[in-house]
Amino acid sequence: MLKIFHHPIAEGYRLFDFILQSPSYRFSSIEECNLILHSKIIWGEEKKAINKTLSNLAKSYTTAKPILLFIVADYEGKLKVPARFILMRTSLNRSTQHPKEIPFPYIWDNYKHPFEPVEKRGLPAVGFCGLASKPRRRIIKYFQESEAVQADFICREKFWGGKPHDENFIREFDENVARNMYILAPRGKGNFSMRFYQSLSAGRIPVLTDTDTVLPFAEKIPWKEIIIFEKNEKRCLESVLETFHSGRHIALQRECREIYDRYFSELNYFYELGKVLNEGCFL
Repeated sequence: MLKIFHHPIAEGYRLFDFILQSPSYRFSSIEECNLILHSKIIWGEEKKAINKTLSNLAKSYTTAKPILLFIVADYEGKLKVPARFILMRTSLNRSTQHPKEIPFPYIWDNYKHPFEPVEKRGLPAVGFCGLASKPRRRIIKYFQESEAVQADFICREKFWGGKPHDENFIREFDENVARNMYILAPRGKGNFSMRFYQSLSAGRIPVLTDTDTVLPFAEKIPWKEIIIFEKNEKRCLESVLETFHSGRHIALQRECREIYDRYFSELNYFYELGKVLNEGCFL
């Protein structure tokens, strides 16, 4: 169990519920804790602003205890990581990852219950509903032009069609996920994908190219045996066809949800993260 010190977290600030409600968490004094939680997330800033914030925070902490800090931003390059800090980052490049940086998965607003697995049809059903941004266009186009798959794509011109809370857009997204076995989950502006975790939680098989990607718990999860994660669009399509025609797509849909439940549900995520922090000599 991690003994954590943190400054008061505003009541109702549910972004930290996965810590505060975890059975592996215990609040402690700053003298007895083995980890300090910086209870304010860095949101959406770019390199210069993030580095400035990190520098200021490093000066404000006089303790020698390790400090856990969450960064939810699209910037994926190198940061100046202060001593004692452990950075949880949504967007990372594997080639420039600092030893004290850990990929932070999108664990909110996912599906509480999975959809039933989509059974085999004539062609593998591949879905996508969202912003067809520049980093995504290549894989979208490649699958759209293939006659070997049933491409079911709803391409928006803006994030959530410019209306993030529009009930019709939300329903169309959910229905697209529900009726397809595979879901394209390429990176967006940042080198990560919210859709990746949404697909896992739905019991669907994410499809993404490796863009110098850091997937969470890579030492524990055999990602390439469970999802479609290849070096380019051609290999992604080949892997979709291979898993579909071998009949493995049914089992993989269930395995995706099992992986989500074990590692990424709000109940279990911090427990698994705690093991990484302990085993990786972060503490």
